[in-house]
Amino acid sequence: MCDLPAPSTNPPDLSVDPSSFDDYVGDYQDDFNAGQVTLSRVGDELHISIPLADAASIPYGKVLTPVLPRNFLLDIQGTQLLLTVIVDDQGKGEYLRTRAFVAARQPSGSAPTAHAPTPASLHRAVSRAPAEPAFSRLLRPNTFASARR
Repeated sequence: MCDLPAPSTNPPDLSVDPSSFDDYVGDYQDDFNAGQVTLSRVGDELHISIPLADAASIPYGKVLTPVLPRNFLLDIQGTQLLLTVIVDDQGKGEYLRTRAFVAARQPSGSAPTAHAPTPASLHRAVSRAPAEPAFSRLLRPNTFASARR
């Protein structure tokens, strides 16, 4: 057969530390679907702004719901997408990844890109992105106790 490592007595810490949100704050750009995406920290919350969605009247939640370190639920157009912050070697946000778009962090003061997505491209990308599995609701803090009742 094979040798397995000894069982771990300490499971990994999967709690979300709001102080880590500062590392994700900034402007990100997706040239194909979402356009500019901005993350900002307000207290212990991570807020998102998607100007193209605002211009197209696509409803979305302005506050991301943390589910795991670097993973959040984005409510957009009646569905939930998992938004993952991919970090660089220093732990700073480098990319935002969802099933509908991938946005790269933009240097401070950088000019907009030449290729600009349209409201139609964002609408199409969001409507084609499959919703996250229902189990994602169980990853939210304090839902395990209520799910067992």
